[in-house]
Amino acid sequence: MIFLILLSTSAIAERVTLFKNQSYFDEGKNITLLGIDHRKDKALFCVNNEQAIVADGAQKTVNEVSLSVKSVSSEKIRVEIDVYCKDCECDSNCLNLECTKSSVQIQDDLDREIESEIIEDENVIILSQNEELIENQGLSTFNVLLAVSILVVFSFTLYYLIKR
Repeated sequence: MIFLILLSTSAIAERVTLFKNQSYFDEGKNITLLGIDHRKDKALFCVNNEQAIVADGAQKTVNEVSLSVKSVSSEKIRVEIDVYCKDCECDSNCLNLECTKSSVQIQDDLDREIESEIIEDENVIILSQNEELIENQGLSTFNVLLAVSILVVFSFTLYYLIKR
């Protein structure tokens, strides 16, 4: 009985195909695909006037809507949409007027966002390299023990040669 209640109240995600500038409406939410960068497998969405960039295979929640991009091509994307807001009403934000700009401006926004993500990725790589350098700065226990052992053997050999 409890399982049936939980099952009936959970949101059901819908998998849809969207072309550039196409919208999908559900529960008072307007999800519009503004741009596609198929080279970087990313898409720019607008959900009731809130923009978000979602990469292929990634999931992002925007304005109570979960967007999970399944595939990206030059003309269309396949996305799983899950609206968490039940009985929401469409108001002036539902028209996505603030997101609707010229295609050049949208592409500039997409490029700017991707560049900032690349810079963040480069910073992570640099930090990773620094962490690796810091890790390799000290001597390992094995190397210290090996050096001490060689020194002891050398000392005993020298002592034995001098005593003869």
